[in-house]
Amino acid sequence: MALVAKPIGQILKDMELITELDIQEALQDQKSKGGALGRILVEKDLITDADLRIAIAKQSGMEPVDLDEVTVTADLLEMVPAHVAETYQVIPVEFDGTVLTLAVADPQNISALDDMKFMLNLEVKGALSDPESIERAMEKYYADRAESMESLLGSIDKDEIEVLDDTRHEMLDLDQLEKDVNAAPVVKLLNMVLLSAIKDRASDIHLEPFEKEFKIRYRVDGVLYE
Repeated sequence: MALVAKPIGQILKDMELITELDIQEALQDQKSKGGALGRILVEKDLITDADLRIAIAKQSGMEPVDLDEVTVTADLLEMVPAHVAETYQVIPVEFDGTVLTLAVADPQNISALDDMKFMLNLEVKGALSDPESIERAMEKYYADRAESMESLLGSIDKDEIEVLDDTRHEMLDLDQLEKDVNAAPVVKLLNMVLLSAIKDRASDIHLEPFEKEFKIRYRVDGVLYE
């Protein structure tokens, strides 16, 4: 049986930041104007954004993290490439040898952590930050690490690329073919193609080889984009 998360108002009350009267008044505002209860309490100057972030972290079971106080090492940045961090809006903050901790802005985006676990083949857990801190950290740590499809294609040794003629009947070297497709630039390129599709919410990917070029197109909302 799934556990029901404690209401954010009750958590803030347990933190002795607001009273029951504050909660009831905020609920009335919510009924008349809409919006999240926590955000209403911030707008009423009853709590701060930092208070709300801590409360949401408690509600989601995540620890809060202040990215301005964290130093992200080069080893962590190698574990989570720039295009992955940008797509999922995560910042790696700690690896204890078994579990990788990622700062996230949305504690309800469990699918992002699941995707990262699958992609990195590691146990991952979230630590709650905020969108502004994630953006600052992205600029600080990943600005000079950003990769593009063009740069990845350029890193593939063109002398090792063989154009296969489908009229030939000779046997392919499957071992060499496996090594080629598992080469780091190829894997990164494939990951970038897939992550771009996820980021744009594409329903399908079209790979279109031509004699002297290769086009990648995504279908988004029924329309193909190159």
